[in-house]
Amino acid sequence: MPAKLFIIDDDRSLLSLLKLIFEDASFSVRTYLDATRALAEVKDIQPDAIILDLEMPVMNGRAFYRALRQDGHKMPVLILTARERWSMTTLAVFAGVIALWMTSQWHQRVIGVPLDVTLVAFLGLAVLLAADVMTWSDALGEKNAWDVFVWYGGLLTMGDVLNRTGSTAALAGWVGSWFAGWTWMPILLATIVVYFYAHYAFASITAHMLSMFPPFVVMLIGAGTPPALAVYALACMANLTAGLTHYGTTTAPIVFAEGYVSQLDWWRVGLVVSIVNIAIWTTIGFAWWKVLGFW
Repeated sequence: MPAKLFIIDDDRSLLSLLKLIFEDASFSVRTYLDATRALAEVKDIQPDAIILDLEMPVMNGRAFYRALRQDGHKMPVLILTARERWSMTTLAVFAGVIALWMTSQWHQRVIGVPLDVTLVAFLGLAVLLAADVMTWSDALGEKNAWDVFVWYGGLLTMGDVLNRTGSTAALAGWVGSWFAGWTWMPILLATIVVYFYAHYAFASITAHMLSMFPPFVVMLIGAGTPPALAVYALACMANLTAGLTHYGTTTAPIVFAEGYVSQLDWWRVGLVVSIVNIAIWTTIGFAWWKVLGFW
């Protein structure tokens, strides 16, 4: 079944050209001169994607996009605009934000403090608002972005608090007390399981590593685990936790917000894959590290 595509533009000649191009690429195309009519038909037809002009009479592209998202539709939308100034301003802001992020350590040497990445991002947003490239209504309409900003930020902060209060060091000591009298290999395997699934409480691999990696490595080495094996095992497992939940790594909530995968499916598949990963790394992985002389 061909993918369904809406093309919305008040330019008849451009509509005809785009329709010809996408039908030749095997899309099922519907064209609209009026965005209000297209919006009324979205619910019934459920297009797979939309190509949208910004500058249109009656209902412009911004108003259409806000109404589309407010109605809960999550299909991708490609924006068309003939306003070169908007494109150039957006490109300049994007380049400026990236440049400031890349040179943060240079700022620290020159002005004494690094520019925080969040501050730089908000400066970029402020420029876009001041230049009328986007409006505050546009920003408020990005419900998924606000969801990520609020609850994901809270989870990141929780990881930092756990680290600063010494909670994870206490957890490592408590876990170590379970295995008194055990040899180091079963202690390592059990610790890997605890360490891996503790990621359900973290919204970032970095936060997980900073909080749990140092105390757990110390605990394992103290129990007799070869240092190289302890370090590599926990470091690799930390990366494999990224797909465990829909908030397990920085990009996960952004992908999840698009609605392509339900939370139930994500968690179920994440759990199954995690079991497979642990099995592979604690058998084939350990055997390879034995060959390399890590233990």
